[in-house]
Amino acid sequence: MSVEAPTLRMTADAEIKKSLRARLILPEGADILNDTVSVRATIDGIENKLGEYYIGTATETTDEYGVKTTEIEGYDGAFRPSRYRTEGIYHITAGAKYTDVVQALLIESGIEKIMVTTSTATIRTDREDWEIGTAYLTIINTLLSEINYDSLWFDNEGYARINPKKTLNAETLEHIYQSGEYSILKVNNTKETDVFDKYNVFIAYVDNADNESLMIAKAENNDASSILSIQRRGRIQAPPKRLDNIASQEELQAYVDNWRTESMMSTETLTIETELDKAHNVLDTVQCEDQIYLETGWEIDLEAGTTMMHTLQREVFL
Repeated sequence: MSVEAPTLRMTADAEIKKSLRARLILPEGADILNDTVSVRATIDGIENKLGEYYIGTATETTDEYGVKTTEIEGYDGAFRPSRYRTEGIYHITAGAKYTDVVQALLIESGIEKIMVTTSTATIRTDREDWEIGTAYLTIINTLLSEINYDSLWFDNEGYARINPKKTLNAETLEHIYQSGEYSILKVNNTKETDVFDKYNVFIAYVDNADNESLMIAKAENNDASSILSIQRRGRIQAPPKRLDNIASQEELQAYVDNWRTESMMSTETLTIETELDKAHNVLDTVQCEDQIYLETGWEIDLEAGTTMMHTLQREVFL
């Protein structure tokens, strides 16, 4: 039972994306090493699950009346593979599917609730890239990046999610905020646009002794409508990126093509405040007024009359 308003936060670019701070009265026999704290909130008469959290730190206090409370810092399911570490040189056999290896690492970490979009990409060569003591979460996120998947995240039901990189999609909007008489969108908001460090030539390569030859891929911005293009600015080459490994030449080209596309966009960040809305996950698709964003962060204090702070991002073509 919570004795004061818990605080929930989500940061999409963090390794462990969701966290909880709460002061609780724990039941007798609670196992703080293995039990999880499930958070729920009733919004408009509907109970919403807001995630399951492992206890990272716990501070017990007894007041003058003998009542024991425990202040906790809790973390989503990525906490477990962040604590599991290799005890030897971690080996992956050539031909294994990337998503199969990730699932095996999660299961070995004690994660059983997993939802995966299976990839056909396979490990090209035997892998022993990680030294003794490497966190499983590091291996998982490295492998996911090699097939252009999002880093590991956990949904509000407590499931590990393994999926391709999420993009803006107007057809699958999860939240819509508009101003007006019945709006839950507050007046105060801030907007910031980042246009720093822009290039138009991009090279990535994989130099690995296990490969028969150097893998290299290049992409150029030759789009005449872009103010950053070679035609309009001349060649401005980004520092080449050396990757330790990747699934295939095609994935390497996709990687560098994505890098070029990202370079042609400026990140617009919008911070808004709303009344407490239905449950939000990681990288939800949000329409605010007439623009569509990915939600890269949020924070809630779960108390009566609370509001929710959101960090939203979208890419603006340059």
